[in-house]
Amino acid sequence: MKELLNHTDILLKAKSKAKWNKIISILSILLLIGPVMYLLSLTYYAIGDRANKQILALETLYSLTDPAMAINDKKVGSSISPFFGLTIDAPIIQSYNSTEYNIGSHEVTYRFGKVISQKKNLNIPNESSETFPQTIINKDLEDSINELDKDSTVNAFVVFKNSIQYDQMSKFLEEYKAKSIWNAVETGKEKQALNDSTRGTTLIGFPTDNRAPENSDFTEDSVPAQLFYEQLAFISSNSSMMDELTWPITLKIKERINYIKDNGLKLYGATLSIKVKDLEEMIKGKKISGVKIITPIMH
Repeated sequence: MKELLNHTDILLKAKSKAKWNKIISILSILLLIGPVMYLLSLTYYAIGDRANKQILALETLYSLTDPAMAINDKKVGSSISPFFGLTIDAPIIQSYNSTEYNIGSHEVTYRFGKVISQKKNLNIPNESSETFPQTIINKDLEDSINELDKDSTVNAFVVFKNSIQYDQMSKFLEEYKAKSIWNAVETGKEKQALNDSTRGTTLIGFPTDNRAPENSDFTEDSVPAQLFYEQLAFISSNSSMMDELTWPITLKIKERINYIKDNGLKLYGATLSIKVKDLEEMIKGKKISGVKIITPIMH
């Protein structure tokens, strides 16, 4: 009987030891999974320079589609997490009177290289029911500026009465003592972009001081227009990546590239830094058909 009890005790101890060995093994595996998955994730986003391309895609998207905001490419942050996660935190800037101001950030989270969430945080008043530029075509032009201080300077997106050749833009700006911030390029899709309530497409253009981001292989000494063509080529060759950032809006980039090739570089509008009194003269001269004031009054 005593031997039987000893045998039972040995079996119980053996089972207990096996149980703890199993628990320790599971914990060891779990502790190893994190670092291993992190290394795999790091490798995944390093192959083909995936992480850098995702950052460049966001920077290029703002440069070519947003008439008011840009990404500060020198301060973009990124972090990789286990299970193939990547988070990009991009500071958003806006120019007022030749000075850049930080106005928020755009955060994008990826899993296996696919966008799973986006979040834009702005520190400036933002229309809650409308998305720029849906309200851009203000037909009552005088009403847009009649309460503004005539000597103040504003940023305004204007739609020209007639398209202007890009190489003639400087003459137009000189006439109204205006400075161009962003050039809206005619691509055959503007009527839809400006008036379509479904937001089926977006504007296309480029900053007047268009510069190659530090993380790109765009030609460093490219003039703004030439860099614009390189950016279009980048979007075209990475269309699926861009579509994820803009969904459900589509850039229709190949059609637009073909239009520019066939019709040349024409501007149908621009974001201008201009005194209200000069904008008033522009309106009286019937040079524009639409306007949207997009920044606070600057004295």
